[in-house]
Amino acid sequence: MRLGRHDFLCFILCSLMSWMSAMTVSAQELSFEQFYNLVLNYFGEDDGGDGLDVQDLELRLRRAYDNPIDWNSATRQQFEDLLFVNDQQIEELLFYADYYGPVRSIAELQLVNDIESPLLLLLPSVLCVGEIMDSVRWSDAFRYTQHQVALRSDVTFEQRKGYESGHYFGSPFRLLGRYDFEAGNNFRAGVTAESDAGEPWFKNGGQGFDLYRFYVEASNLSNVNRVVVGSYRVGFGRGLLFGQQVYGDRLSQVLNRNSSSYGVSGYGGVSEQPTLLGAATTIQFSRFTVTPFYGYTALDADTAGGVWHSFSTSGYHRTKTEIARRSTLGLHTIGANVAYNQRYFNVGITAYGGFFSLPAVLGSDDWSANDFVGDSQWGVSLNYDLHKSKVWFSGETALCQGVAVATTNTLLVRPLSELQFALTHRYFSPRYHAFWANTSSSLSGVNAEHGAGFAMQIPVGKAKNVSFLADVYKPLWSATTLSNLQMGYELRTQFQGAFSANKILYASLRYKVRPIWYREEDWHISQSSTDRVGQLYLKFSYKVSDCRFVTGTQANLAQEKIGVQFTKPTFGWLFYQDVAYDVSAVPLRLKARMALYGAPTWANRFYLYESDVPMSGYTPALYGSAFRWYLMADYKFKFGLTATLRIAQTIYSDRDVIGSSHDLIASPHRTDMHILLSYKIKHRKSR
Repeated sequence: MRLGRHDFLCFILCSLMSWMSAMTVSAQELSFEQFYNLVLNYFGEDDGGDGLDVQDLELRLRRAYDNPIDWNSATRQQFEDLLFVNDQQIEELLFYADYYGPVRSIAELQLVNDIESPLLLLLPSVLCVGEIMDSVRWSDAFRYTQHQVALRSDVTFEQRKGYESGHYFGSPFRLLGRYDFEAGNNFRAGVTAESDAGEPWFKNGGQGFDLYRFYVEASNLSNVNRVVVGSYRVGFGRGLLFGQQVYGDRLSQVLNRNSSSYGVSGYGGVSEQPTLLGAATTIQFSRFTVTPFYGYTALDADTAGGVWHSFSTSGYHRTKTEIARRSTLGLHTIGANVAYNQRYFNVGITAYGGFFSLPAVLGSDDWSANDFVGDSQWGVSLNYDLHKSKVWFSGETALCQGVAVATTNTLLVRPLSELQFALTHRYFSPRYHAFWANTSSSLSGVNAEHGAGFAMQIPVGKAKNVSFLADVYKPLWSATTLSNLQMGYELRTQFQGAFSANKILYASLRYKVRPIWYREEDWHISQSSTDRVGQLYLKFSYKVSDCRFVTGTQANLAQEKIGVQFTKPTFGWLFYQDVAYDVSAVPLRLKARMALYGAPTWANRFYLYESDVPMSGYTPALYGSAFRWYLMADYKFKFGLTATLRIAQTIYSDRDVIGSSHDLIASPHRTDMHILLSYKIKHRKSR
């Protein structure tokens, strides 16, 4: 093959970079904690209150970190499993390895189109070029195996009213058991069993553990990219029919073009969001991939009279009523996706049918006028991603029940490196109902919304940028008593700067206007109000000697419009300090947080992500006036056992009781303890 001038120069440059010992990026130069925090920062702060499935996110990232993929032999599915790499970046990485390969050094990432500076920090931790024997050949798959068993227990020391009154049938302890097995990047399996606090075991309707999940997943079987049996998740396109977890805030979703096209993946987490129990496979035909799947889902619902109005995803089965509604509604899902992928053009078609065991009926109020009815639903969608020079156009358009339409699209222009402009548009019909849909929206659910946005990112130095977002939306509900629906919008500007792997600054200024509707006792929508919230967010991560620190503060002003008058503005504030320390003399890691906050109204509430024992974490809503702290200790024994203890407490100064109804605690403080024991064995078999 004749080499052109560009090819020859690339070959010389790559050889020189491979020879250099002091590279700007190198595999595994970040600790997992540094890598994980950088990914969270790349996604942006989650301030929507929905929270991330951090258990699943951390598990996926830990798996990728412990088993880096070989760039020269990596598949599309393996890149999609990384979550933070979008479709176009995947194509560029695959194209580079195919056209200029074999890749000789991880430093060649700097030569790949569309790989901006954040990814130059992240990818070396999960990508290699032969340093690790991680062949996709099944003859080598079981040379590198790992077993992990985890046992966890949680308890709240202050007693809830439900236990005193006898409404909660079980003990106040939450119990979790989990086993995971991995063989390189080709095979994994898992079993999970969990029982929430208050759920009975074998008496009063108990069935031992309340939640059971298992899965077996095999990858890289000749032309079969993946086979999954058991509990799994599925996502295609932008998530209008099937979407997995949506990570990050709206700004990061737009600018990073994060899609939901993760295909199928086994799921052993304990999120109570519905999952499929069945089988799925992805088959490769040249540049075509075909993914057929089937699954059954058991839902909690009130099915009195042989019909249902809504279902619950809380996962709690503590009381007589909750137990009576457990798994009373069944859903069979069958579908398929066909995708064609190339460097500048990706397109996919998804179709599915969902069949409920009982029919859904409408309520008698305006609020539920557009709710789903019937015992089946079907849908078809087209997702697309086009790239020409510095312009990208991507999106998905779907049709459900033959009449309801949903579409979401993004046009992104990058005239210079890391200088980006994006226009977005979304329209979800009021009668659009796709059970597994999960995509970016301002309202709850993927229906009854019409919105558009503009975003831009301006580089201000290496691994530093300033971003802007303007997003506006209008609800599309039909209500006889509310004729003039108000608009909602969000304005945001933020700065993200990675001065090094150990110094990261995040600053955000946001203003949101959110319309709210109320229901009267006759179930009619009778009044519209509006929340106006302006918020400042500052966070600085840094390292001093062997200690890692995060210093953060938030402040906001909130108003609520009742009728035609706005209430007096209320001021909310939050300050927190995190510290982490690895004791050098012993394998002990300590983490701690102290937080003070004052949020006088619900509109002033703060969402702040908290570290927890491994494979867990959450983003609580901080409301009221309180001091909150937690301390976590993680000790690794020599024989593979790790013990983690976390104690957290919130002390309120503006109330004498916490919570309400059965969850009421007759005390101004709440103290939680989490304990996790994890045993991991890694095995490497010689040839």
